[in-house]
Amino acid sequence: MTTVAHDVIIYGSACPACTQAKAVLDHHGIDYQSRPINELPRRHGRVRSMPQITIDGELLGGINQLLKLARSGGLQRLTEPRGESWVRVRHRLGRGYHVQQLDLLGRIQTQQRVATRAQAEATRNRLTTS
Repeated sequence: MTTVAHDVIIYGSACPACTQAKAVLDHHGIDYQSRPINELPRRHGRVRSMPQITIDGELLGGINQLLKLARSGGLQRLTEPRGESWVRVRHRLGRGYHVQQLDLLGRIQTQQRVATRAQAEATRNRLTTS
């Protein structure tokens, strides 16, 4: 496993979703801690499902949010030293492009619509360098 500067904790037991979350993190080479669900801090609210995953003290959510983050490339960015936000371009059929700046957990911080691929790349470059 790769040692990463991020603190990843899985709150849950030996349920299938908890096992899947651990396998996904192992696949990406991310170190994590496993704790019982009753140790989840109260500030994250009432637990509705297991597992609950936190990254650097922020609640990511359950297995679905972890898989979404893995598909979007966010877990690969966790292995980079202290990568904070990142930019992705999404093509909208017949409607141009969305250039989205995302935080560490893959949540959209800013989003801009542009008409052409060239504008999308220019916007991506501007957001990446700032």
